[in-house]
Amino acid sequence: MCPNKEAVQSKDKPRTDANTQALPELDQYRIIPFTHDDIRQQQLSDPTLQQILNNLEKEKHKNYIIEDSMLMRRQQLKSVPVVPKGKIRKSIMQIYHDTPANGSHFVRDRTLNTIGERSKV
Repeated sequence: MCPNKEAVQSKDKPRTDANTQALPELDQYRIIPFTHDDIRQQQLSDPTLQQILNNLEKEKHKNYIIEDSMLMRRQQLKSVPVVPKGKIRKSIMQIYHDTPANGSHFVRDRTLNTIGERSKV
Protein backbone atom coordinates (compact mmCIF):
# COMPACT_ATOMS: atom_id res chain seq x y z
CA MET A 1 0.00 0.00 0.00
CA CYS A 2 1.37 3.39 -0.97
CA PRO A 3 1.20 6.14 1.66
CA ASN A 4 -0.98 9.14 1.02
CA LYS A 5 0.90 11.72 -1.05
CA GLU A 6 -0.24 14.59 1.22
CA ALA A 7 0.98 12.76 4.33
CA VAL A 8 4.41 12.27 2.78
CA GLN A 9 4.62 15.91 1.74
CA SER A 10 3.54 17.17 5.15
CA LYS A 11 6.42 15.30 6.78
CA ASP A 12 8.88 17.12 4.54
CA LYS A 13 7.43 20.59 5.06
CA PRO A 14 8.32 22.56 8.20
CA ARG A 15 5.35 23.57 10.32
CA THR A 16 4.54 27.23 10.05
CA ASP A 17 1.20 27.49 11.84
CA ALA A 18 0.55 29.90 14.72
CA ASN A 19 1.10 27.20 17.37
CA THR A 20 4.67 26.54 16.32
CA GLN A 21 7.25 28.10 18.62
CA ALA A 22 10.87 28.61 17.79
CA LEU A 23 13.19 26.35 19.73
CA PRO A 24 15.84 28.07 21.84
CA GLU A 25 19.41 28.02 20.63
CA LEU A 26 20.90 24.68 21.66
CA ASP A 27 24.25 26.34 22.27
CA GLN A 28 22.93 27.87 25.49
CA TYR A 29 22.41 24.35 26.89
CA ARG A 30 25.82 23.04 25.84
CA ILE A 31 28.06 21.99 28.73
CA ILE A 32 31.57 23.35 28.36
CA PRO A 33 34.32 20.86 29.30
CA PHE A 34 36.88 22.45 31.58
CA THR A 35 40.06 21.64 33.46
CA HIS A 36 41.80 22.73 36.64
CA ASP A 37 43.88 25.13 34.52
CA ASP A 38 40.76 26.61 32.90
CA ILE A 39 39.33 27.46 36.31
CA ARG A 40 42.68 28.91 37.39
CA GLN A 41 42.83 31.12 34.29
CA GLN A 42 39.28 32.32 34.94
CA GLN A 43 40.26 33.14 38.53
CA LEU A 44 43.25 35.18 37.35
CA SER A 45 41.14 37.18 34.89
CA ASP A 46 38.34 37.99 37.36
CA PRO A 47 38.83 41.44 38.99
CA THR A 48 37.03 40.52 42.23
CA LEU A 49 39.07 37.37 42.69
CA GLN A 50 42.23 39.31 41.87
CA GLN A 51 41.55 41.51 44.90
CA ILE A 52 41.11 38.44 47.09
CA LEU A 53 44.30 36.87 45.73
CA ASN A 54 46.25 40.09 46.31
CA ASN A 55 44.99 40.40 49.88
CA LEU A 56 45.54 36.78 50.93
CA GLU A 57 49.02 37.61 52.13
CA LYS A 58 47.59 40.35 54.34
CA GLU A 59 45.10 37.84 55.77
CA LYS A 60 42.12 40.03 54.97
CA HIS A 61 40.30 37.03 53.52
CA LYS A 62 40.51 34.26 56.09
CA ASN A 63 37.89 32.15 54.31
CA TYR A 64 40.15 31.68 51.28
CA ILE A 65 43.35 29.72 50.73
CA ILE A 66 45.58 28.74 47.83
CA GLU A 67 45.71 25.00 47.28
CA ASP A 68 47.45 23.42 44.26
CA SER A 69 47.75 26.92 42.73
CA MET A 70 43.96 27.31 42.88
CA LEU A 71 41.98 29.82 44.95
CA MET A 72 39.82 27.78 47.32
CA ARG A 73 37.08 28.74 49.76
CA ARG A 74 37.31 27.09 53.15
CA GLN A 75 34.33 24.96 54.12
CA GLN A 76 33.78 22.91 57.26
CA LEU A 77 34.57 19.56 55.67
CA LYS A 78 36.64 20.40 52.61
CA SER A 79 37.85 23.45 50.73
CA VAL A 80 36.21 24.02 47.35
CA PRO A 81 37.47 25.86 44.25
CA VAL A 82 36.19 29.38 43.70
CA VAL A 83 34.59 29.46 40.24
CA PRO A 84 34.03 32.96 38.84
CA LYS A 85 30.90 33.87 36.91
CA GLY A 86 30.99 32.75 33.31
CA LYS A 87 30.76 29.67 31.10
CA ILE A 88 32.45 27.30 33.54
CA ARG A 89 30.12 28.23 36.41
CA LYS A 90 27.15 27.87 34.07
CA SER A 91 28.34 24.40 33.04
CA ILE A 92 28.77 23.34 36.66
CA MET A 93 25.23 24.51 37.44
CA GLN A 94 23.87 22.60 34.44
CA ILE A 95 25.74 19.43 35.42
CA TYR A 96 24.31 19.49 38.94
CA HIS A 97 20.85 20.52 37.82
CA ASP A 98 20.48 18.04 34.96
CA THR A 99 22.17 14.93 36.38
CA PRO A 100 19.85 12.63 38.37
CA ALA A 101 22.79 11.29 40.40
CA ASN A 102 23.33 14.85 41.64
CA GLY A 103 19.74 15.28 42.75
CA SER A 104 18.19 16.93 39.73
CA HIS A 105 14.49 17.58 39.88
CA PHE A 106 13.91 16.03 43.31
CA VAL A 107 11.62 18.93 44.16
CA ARG A 108 9.50 18.17 41.11
CA ASP A 109 9.38 14.47 42.01
CA ARG A 110 8.45 15.25 45.61
CA THR A 111 5.65 17.53 44.39
CA LEU A 112 4.31 14.85 42.06
CA ASN A 113 4.42 12.29 44.89
CA THR A 114 2.47 14.64 47.16
CA ILE A 115 -0.12 15.22 44.46
CA GLY A 116 -0.31 11.47 43.86
CA GLU A 117 -0.95 10.83 47.57
CA ARG A 118 -3.89 13.24 47.59
CA SER A 119 -5.47 12.49 44.23
CA LYS A 120 -5.23 10.19 41.26
CA VAL A 121 -3.19 11.90 38.57
